[in-house]
Amino acid sequence: MNVVKNFCRVCERAKLKHIIAKPSVFFYDSIMFRLWAKLFKDNRLLQDTVIELADDDTRTHKVFRALEEACRTFDLAQPLWLDTNIREFQARAKTRFLQDSFMESVPFDYLEIHVIEE
Repeated sequence: MNVVKNFCRVCERAKLKHIIAKPSVFFYDSIMFRLWAKLFKDNRLLQDTVIELADDDTRTHKVFRALEEACRTFDLAQPLWLDTNIREFQARAKTRFLQDSFMESVPFDYLEIHVIEE
């Protein structure tokens, strides 16, 4: 099998000849990013929203911007990223911000964020 010396724009790796033959599959203008934010009280969903971003920013910046937009939608202050939140988000692309992540008292048990599409 011949390896073509072209590179895919998405994964930046050399692609095999039969994969390069279909460039429309690999050439995206930008990748859609969706973050689902949910507020829970007594294990019941109070509110939720999906934030969509389609730009060329890094994943980390997209997460922070989407969380900021979700907090604006819910009329909340931004939560603090504790070590447990960082570890959980890195492992599962999902985390819960409990009462101790907020500087002020909040009328719910936790805010959960989950990346649902990248």
